[in-house]
Amino acid sequence: MGEVVCRNIETDMLHKARLISSKHRMSGPLADSIVLYSECFGMPSIVTEIILYHKVKRIDFCYRITMEAIPLREAFVLFPFGNSDPVFSFQGIGAPVMAFDDIIAGGNTNQYAAQHWCKVAGSDFDCVLASDEARIIEFGGINTTAVSQAHHHLNPAGWEKPYITRQDISNSHIASMILYSNCQTNFPFVQQGEVIYRYSLTTGKNVDCEGFAESFVYPPAILDGNTAPFSVDTGNGNVTVLTLKQAEDGDGMIVRLKETRSKNADVDLCKMMRGDFRFFLCDSLERTVSENSLQVYTLKPYETVTLRIKK
Repeated sequence: MGEVVCRNIETDMLHKARLISSKHRMSGPLADSIVLYSECFGMPSIVTEIILYHKVKRIDFCYRITMEAIPLREAFVLFPFGNSDPVFSFQGIGAPVMAFDDIIAGGNTNQYAAQHWCKVAGSDFDCVLASDEARIIEFGGINTTAVSQAHHHLNPAGWEKPYITRQDISNSHIASMILYSNCQTNFPFVQQGEVIYRYSLTTGKNVDCEGFAESFVYPPAILDGNTAPFSVDTGNGNVTVLTLKQAEDGDGMIVRLKETRSKNADVDLCKMMRGDFRFFLCDSLERTVSENSLQVYTLKPYETVTLRIKK
């Protein structure tokens, strides 16, 4: 789980990372962690920290990788989940997307662009993988990378085969692509230097993917100040706070709420804040839509609402 693999595009050979050493870095009341020091083809230094949480069903994989300027290679982080009868989905633009089912024929390659999370739903349990830096996902393991024939530096093995379908999937593995350098352009196409990639995963039955990715991995952004002047409690398991910040025009605060489980949610705004506040509906540019103060707001499935908060 979390193995780093590099593929030589010219020879189609896979190079697995070689473990050099490891150490137990952290042991505390919330989590334990181990640090692995490895190396791989074109990556002389791979530092991986794996964090296990004691009371939260979550595992973190954090990578700091040094990459050499070697062309014609691909690199992946592998997550070989063990779900039975896997069904793959991921966070698209504004709504979840079912891989293969929601894509018209020819509308996607073997690689999918996920926003923050992807999921393998099985007959026994679900696995959810979240990441903010690595957005290119492959289902069923490592597949042939598809690029315009006008821009291949050379044809990789299997380039002439059709894109994979649901019928081609024999396992519930997910491969996260972190490097690709097989483009023929008018400048040398190489990636070098130090990069950081972070992943969080959880398992269970009917996992709330949006809630896990936004509430656990990417907590609400509190801007224009070190701490919020009040605490926020939506009181709804299917509503998460995306943003809590000072209004751009300086008139009060702005809070953005999002429904995450595809069902209506009634939010009692007066109970959400500790204190005496008024709430005004705004558009995404923070322009007030109505001068009437709200007490309850009903979020539609996957709706995001912007509210101005004033004393």
